[in-house]
Amino acid sequence: MRLILTGMVLAVIAAACGSGATAPLVGPVDVECADEFCAAYPADWSVVDAGASFLSFSHPEAPEDVVATVGKVNMESLVEANGGRWPASPQQVVETFWSAIDGGDAELGRLEFREDGSIESFGVFRAGRMWTLLLPTDAVRAVGVEVRAPNSSWEDHARVFLEGVQILP
Repeated sequence: MRLILTGMVLAVIAAACGSGATAPLVGPVDVECADEFCAAYPADWSVVDAGASFLSFSHPEAPEDVVATVGKVNMESLVEANGGRWPASPQQVVETFWSAIDGGDAELGRLEFREDGSIESFGVFRAGRMWTLLLPTDAVRAVGVEVRAPNSSWEDHARVFLEGVQILP
C-alpha cells in the first residue's frame, strides 16, 4: 500500500496540460546500468551520458526539454549544501531538493511514500513538470531519479523511469 500526501496547489492543477512537446505513446522499454543500479527507460529515449554513478537520457522529440537522470545521491551533502542540518529524514531530503530547484521557484505538488522506503514526488518548475524518486540505499546514500518535461503528457514516460530502478547487489 502506498500512502499519498497531497498538497496540490491550484497552479499545478491549472497547468496540468502545459505547453511544449506532447509525449508519444510509450513503447518498448530498454535497460541501462551503472555500477550500482540499473534503470529502465522507454526505448525511444537516448542515453546521452553514462558513468559509474549516473545515467542521463533525453527524448528526440525535445532533447533540451525532455530529460531524465538516474544517479547516486549523497543525502547528507545535499541537505547541508542547501543550509539544512544532518541527520535528516528522506522526506526532508526530498523537500530540500525541491526548495533548491530554480532558485526556490519550483513547487512540490505531491509526495508518495512507498513501502520500500523510497519517496516519489511530482511538481512544477519554471520550464515545466518534474517527477522524482529518492530511493535510500543506506542512512546517507540513495539513488535518485529525476524526469523533466514541458507538460504532464510525459507522465507515462516518467513512470517507466520511476518504477524501473533496480539496485544491484
